[in-house]
Amino acid sequence: MIGVTSWQVPGNYLENIKIFKDNVDFTELLVYTWNDEVKELLDKEIPEILKIMKISIHLPTDSLDNCLKAIHYFKNIDVFALTIHPFGDIKEFKKVFEEGKNLYGEKLCIENLEDGNFNKYYRAISALKPSITMDYGHLLMLEEKPDSFYRRYENLIKEIHYHGVKNSKGHTLPDENQFNVFLKFLKKFKIKLPICIELFKLEDTLSVVKKLKNV
Repeated sequence: MIGVTSWQVPGNYLENIKIFKDNVDFTELLVYTWNDEVKELLDKEIPEILKIMKISIHLPTDSLDNCLKAIHYFKNIDVFALTIHPFGDIKEFKKVFEEGKNLYGEKLCIENLEDGNFNKYYRAISALKPSITMDYGHLLMLEEKPDSFYRRYENLIKEIHYHGVKNSKGHTLPDENQFNVFLKFLKKFKIKLPICIELFKLEDTLSVVKKLKNV
């Protein structure tokens, strides 16, 4: 499955999703915070969104309390994955992750970030056998090898986030070499996981979607 983020053009979730309804298999809903306004928008748009395509959820990044609120909101909604950033107090993060894990099982995934703190958070929850969202671009930003990461966590990875890196900045349009190396990575491990293109400019996103679909 090939997916994109819900942030491509100014507008709401539904407006962005309709742009891609004939081009991709899923959309990653970027829910970066939680408040009444976000909840009301989701209440209004989710039924129509689910008629169009599958969705994964990017949980809030501003506070663990908001993560937990969003986790409980989506528990009765048909989502195939939820991605949580490892941040904040580690003990509190573990509590939030465990509560989410009890609700979603393997659907709840911890993501490797560009801050290099993935390992210490992962160790804190390793007994829970957490699923992982592998962010390919974040590994490049840290000059880490995606092959090594994949080998280590292969049985736990449920989704891959893909974007290019330029001048140490992520979420950029991958150049030809970066894209070809990514294709080799996919072929080498015969990867069939959902791939979310984490770009936020419509033209860039469409170009990568087209390339991946033509492989």
